[in-house]
This record gives sequence, C-alpha cells and structure tokens, in this order.
Amino acid sequence: MKSKIKSISFTSDGKPLLLFEMSNKEVLQYEKIFDDDVDIKIKKYSEHRSLNANAYAWKLMGLLAEAVRISKEEVYHKMLCRYGALKEDDNGNAMTISIRSNIDLSKADEYLYIHSSYIGKSTAGENDFSHYRLLKGSSEYDKAEMARFIDGIVQECENLEIPTIQQSEVDGMIEAWGKGFEKHSTKRA
Repeated sequence: MKSKIKSISFTSDGKPLLLFEMSNKEVLQYEKIFDDDVDIKIKKYSEHRSLNANAYAWKLMGLLAEAVRISKEEVYHKMLCRYGALKEDDNGNAMTISIRSNIDLSKADEYLYIHSSYIGKSTAGENDFSHYRLLKGSSEYDKAEMARFIDGIVQECENLEIPTIQQSEVDGMIEAWGKGFEKHSTKRA
C-alpha cells in the first residue's frame, strides 16, 4: 500500500506516534483491527515494473532460448545471475545461504523456487560447503531493477543478432513506468 508519513509525535510517556495519510477505502479495512496489536513493516515506496516490461523480457528470453537451444527457464536463470537484483534482508544486506556441497541446489530451484547464484566453497571440519547469493525473481523487481534486467537481456540478444524493439517503443515502455525513472544508456536496435 502506498502511503505517506505525515507526522511523528510522542505520547506523554515518550512512545512514538506515526500519522499516515491513506485513502478512505484503505482506512475501512483497518477499522476492524483498531486498537489490536498488529505487525507493521514500513519501507520506502518504489514503483513496480510494468506488465509490458515483464512480457517483453520473457519474449526476448524465449528468443534467446531458441537461439542457444536451451529452455526458457534456463535462460531466465542465467539472466537473473548476470543482470538480476540481489534478495536483501530487512536491513538491506544481501542474503546468502550455505549448503553442503554434495547437495545440488540447481535441482532444488525448480521445487523450492529459490533463485541463487554460486559464489564459492569452504570447508568446516570434514564437510565442504557451497555458498550462494539469493536473487529476487523478476516478479519482485521495481522499475529500476527491471530496466537493468531488460537492458542486459537486450544486450545478450544484440550479441546474437536477435532483433529487439525500436528505441521509440522502448521509450514508450519507459514512459509508462511513470515519473522518477531515470533513463538508462543501453543502446538498442
């Protein structure tokens, strides 16, 4: 939900009070839990990627898959590893996992929906461990992350002489993403 913090004040016993601005429709859903304990997570708002951008990314990944004769899902994973965004914890730290090296995480990806990128190995006692960075899936991207992802995919296509859309069409897609988006400099066909 998009909102704005309008003021911060303190009660007589020093507890902070935050006042949020939201639509009337949103307020109605909170009346039911008024005065109950609730869990709250506040983070800076960012525009989500457009569905057109997602469709375009998948179209290009399909063309790449045909050109290099691997599945679209394999291309998607490669593009996430090369151009994707890291999954972060609530403090903004990149999330990593370590698992025993005899476990093939690539086989688990399709069942656990974990996007990861291998970063190295280590040994603890008699056990070898493989370390992975966790990656966001493209459905979790904001506009800037999706733009970077598409730029990388477009470059991969251009390297294989796969046609991409005209610059004017890209500009239209970027315009649809809304205000605040800074144009990126990747050249397209």
